[in-house]
Amino acid sequence: MKFDTVIIGGGLSGLFCGIELAKANQKVAIVSAGQSTLPIRFASFDLLGYDEEGNVVSNPIAAIPSLSASHPYHKVGDSLVEPLFKHAQELLTEAGVEFKGSMERNHFRMTPVGLLKPTCLSLTPSAMIENEDSFPWKNVVLVDIIGFLDFPVEFIAAGIEKLGSTCTIKHLSIPELKVRRKSPSENRSVNVGRILSTPKVLQRVVEEVKNAAHGDVVLLPAIIWQELRSLYDELKKEIPVPIYCI
Repeated sequence: MKFDTVIIGGGLSGLFCGIELAKANQKVAIVSAGQSTLPIRFASFDLLGYDEEGNVVSNPIAAIPSLSASHPYHKVGDSLVEPLFKHAQELLTEAGVEFKGSMERNHFRMTPVGLLKPTCLSLTPSAMIENEDSFPWKNVVLVDIIGFLDFPVEFIAAGIEKLGSTCTIKHLSIPELKVRRKSPSENRSVNVGRILSTPKVLQRVVEEVKNAAHGDVVLLPAIIWQELRSLYDELKKEIPVPIYCI
């Protein structure tokens, strides 16, 4: 089998390149080693969160000209960064990805290790705030799915408490996941999502989260959004406080 272009790496950049080349009528192959990390790390899109001294950047586009000559953005060309980023946003929109933010202003989103990270675009249900010095929720309910490997709930709870808020953890034990626990590598977001998407399990999760939602906000693993948009929408109808994902 012959291809016009072979792309090494199936991450976000590789996929974007593949889409663009395919649109130009090229025959493209994308070669990736193992399972992509996108299902467990796909939450935000950075342009420039920190400068070269490690300081938080407020306006990514405005800060790019002040970077050193060796920075990759200068090598690409300052004038190309903005249109290329806008084009990336268009590709995301075409793919049905819903996001908030802009390249002119960074916000902060909660990471899976309980830290606030500056970024310019985040998926719509992500837990994000405008100012890292003003965490808006004093009483946080953190929902944990027992056995899900990619949600270190202790780190997240510790990070929330460092921000001056109290954190109550609600552990969801899903009997249907016990089979998966025999093979820990199977307890990833996509596989867990397949089990949670069954009507019986979905309704039980809604009821358990609803009963635990005694706070200012409910924070869920991002699996709820990635695989189960219907569950996220149902929770929003049933629970009177804001619901976001990490």
